[in-house]
Formats: sequence, C-alpha cells, structure tokens
Amino acid sequence: MKFFSSLLFGLMHLNLYTGANWDPWVAYWHVMSAFGFGLIACSLMLTTRNIWIPIFFHAIRDVGVAFEKPVKPANQGDGADSTIQFFSGLISPLSTLLFDLILVFILLWIGREHSLPRWMKRLMIKWKLVMVEPVLGS
Repeated sequence: MKFFSSLLFGLMHLNLYTGANWDPWVAYWHVMSAFGFGLIACSLMLTTRNIWIPIFFHAIRDVGVAFEKPVKPANQGDGADSTIQFFSGLISPLSTLLFDLILVFILLWIGREHSLPRWMKRLMIKWKLVMVEPVLGS
C-alpha cells in the first residue's frame, strides 16, 4: 500500500509539466523524486503514528517553492534536439531514489518497537515523536 500511495503521490506532480512546459526527462525526474519523498513520508507516518510529522516535513521541504521564479529552458521552442541520452536519463534519478530507500529502511527499523533501546523510546515519547497507545484493561 505504501508503494502505491507513494507512486500516486509522484504521478500527481506531472501537472507541473503540461502544455508548453512539457519536458519528458524533467517530468520523469520530478516524478521519481516525488515518489521517493512519498516513500519517506509514509515511513515517517508509520514510524511516528502521526500524520502531522510528514505534513510538517513536506512543508519544510517545499518552502523554497514559494520563493522560486519559474525559469524557462534555454532551448524551448527552437526545435533543438535533447542532448540527454536515453540510458543516462533513465538511471539519473536512481541514486536519489536509492538514498531515499536507505532512509525508508532506517525509519522502518526505528519503527520496530522491540528494537529500540529504552532510553530512545522515552526520548521519542518526551519529544512527542511517537504516540503512546493506551493499554486496555488497566
């Protein structure tokens, strides 16, 4: 489920590349980047059991978008061929995706409650990084 919701999150970023702004390589790279971020956000939500942490993380990551000026590519509209080779364009975002997957595995490892040291659990509860589930019957 995490995979499909992250893929959908990545595909939702295709709306930036419609019409005159269409560049298939830039669109592919952005979708892959957003897919990796979606995996990280899902892992954060599963680890912390709190939706607000990924929302806050997303807002911090995208704060620069509000201050960016849109830049038109230099060769837009002049009919020039793309200088990006197919194979290099295809594997270009994979290094970032690999880093994202490593971060996802670290977050999911932290989320395994039995693998955390007791001091780390207390610290995470104190800083409200995880929600404490009430024990029933006590």
